[in-house]
Parts: sequence; C-alpha cells; structure tokens
Amino acid sequence: MTNLKPLSEAAENSGYFNAFPDSDGTLRWSPLVIKFQDNFYSSLPISLLLQYLDWPTLTLRMAEFGVEGVAIGDIEIPTDEYGRLLINYLGPVKTFPHYSISDIIKGRLSPDTFKDKIVLVGATATGIYDLRVTPFSAVYPGVEIHATVIDNILHQNFLHQSSVTTLIDICSIIFLGLVIGIVVPRVKAVTGILLSFLVVVSFVVI
Repeated sequence: MTNLKPLSEAAENSGYFNAFPDSDGTLRWSPLVIKFQDNFYSSLPISLLLQYLDWPTLTLRMAEFGVEGVAIGDIEIPTDEYGRLLINYLGPVKTFPHYSISDIIKGRLSPDTFKDKIVLVGATATGIYDLRVTPFSAVYPGVEIHATVIDNILHQNFLHQSSVTTLIDICSIIFLGLVIGIVVPRVKAVTGILLSFLVVVSFVVI
C-alpha cells in the first residue's frame, strides 16, 4: 500500500511504518528494514534519516543467523537477527515537544520553533487509533515512537543485551524447565498447577 498520490509525488523519500508488538501487546522493537519479494525496504525513521544526513550509504550487514546490524554511513545500529532495533524509550508521552497543527496554521508559533529540526506530523488523538502499548504507557502515540527511534539512532543511544544477560536467560530457562519437568509431576494436581504458575511468573520477572 502506498501513500496518497499528491503526497507520494511531493515526497523525496518514503518508508513503511509497520509495527510488530510482542506477544504481550507491547511495542519494544522497530523493524528497520523489511524484505519483500526480492527487494529490501527501509522504515520511515531510516528513510527520514537518510535524507536528513544527506544520503549516506545504507548498509545491511548479514550473517549466517540473519541480520547482524544496519549502518547509516558511519552510524552502526545494533539489531536482532530480524533487523529490528530494540527501542530505547526516553520517557512518557510528550518526551518530545508536541505542537498543534491548528496553532501552526493560525500562525501562533514562531518559525524558529522548527528551524533546523526534524519535524514529524502525526495524530495523537485517541479517536485516531494510532496509539500503542509501550513500556511507559498503554496509550503512546505512534508518531512519538518514530521520534524515539530517530533520536536513538542520531545520538547512538542504543540498548545492548550483554553476554552475561544472555547467559542468565539461558540458565533461567533450563532451571525453570527442569522444575516443571521433574518436580511438578511428583506433586498433587493443585500444587502442580500453583507451582507451574509461579514458575511462569518467575520467568517473566527474571
């Protein structure tokens, strides 16, 4: 699906804004590049940054397991194997300044407000249904998520999962799996159900 023809013809670049929440409905990842048929397409934040930074080279680094990372010029962006950036949310709604389109049209803001700035135009009203669940809020505007991704990349303010964290995750999965596989079958049904529930809760907390 493409944009409206007048907007597509006027724009120097374009990008997709697909969102893929985790199983709990929370949006933690931003897919930077998507492959469709034989072509790769960049997301809205990536496409915007390419133009803002005067068209540096966009590089997709591949490995045997999948995507190893994405680079915009000299900016190396860490991703998972699917080419997704773990979003480093900087705060609650309105961490970035919001301005009313009405105020802009009516000339209530100084032109210097937007001088040398990246400006994203988007809907924040509840009835528009462009609100997402994030670690900070259950009603977080989609346009501000794009702003967060752009800010993360520009300032190279990325979240990294250390090898220690990965090791802890693996050990936790093995330990909790052993608890369910060995202990639960040896106890009464009610106790087993309760224990299984506690194991799941423990894994989520860890």
